[in-house]
Amino acid sequence: MKKLLAILLACVLALSFALPSMAMEDTLPEELIPAVPVITEQPEGLRVCRGEAFTLRVAANVPNGDAIGYRWYRYLQQEVGSEQSLRLTADENTAGYYYVEVYNLDNPEVPAVTSNHVFVEVLEKRSIWGSIKSFFQNALGYLFFFGYMALFFIAGLLLAPIHWIGGLFN
Repeated sequence: MKKLLAILLACVLALSFALPSMAMEDTLPEELIPAVPVITEQPEGLRVCRGEAFTLRVAANVPNGDAIGYRWYRYLQQEVGSEQSLRLTADENTAGYYYVEVYNLDNPEVPAVTSNHVFVEVLEKRSIWGSIKSFFQNALGYLFFFGYMALFFIAGLLLAPIHWIGGLFN
């Protein structure tokens, strides 16, 4: 079994070095390379509370100065935006992964460039009263637990001598 795995690994490594790398520069005609958009600032993932507005941004340019277009996507959905920034309000439908395709508006033959995929997490909004209430509920729970533990401990200390003394007369 180990020999089979070693042979398989050797084949994979040999093929990975033998195949030429297919960079974009190798597949595009040379005159189109300056027209490929370059993402200079990737979008960043966020943690937002339900009901809050948030914005995902990307910065890009085209070296030859052509106009840029944007297509924002959320996983498992159609296009959700077509501007440089995507502004949304957090709810149960906005949590998930997002990415943007940046493309050259003036030259449709140039392939689009895809940004990093970022995660937007939607948190429940907590009021200060909810936090205080939660603190006291937990504090009361701990107080009752440790109170009962202390009560049983003290009862054990009080009853132990009685049990010991009762054992002397048997």
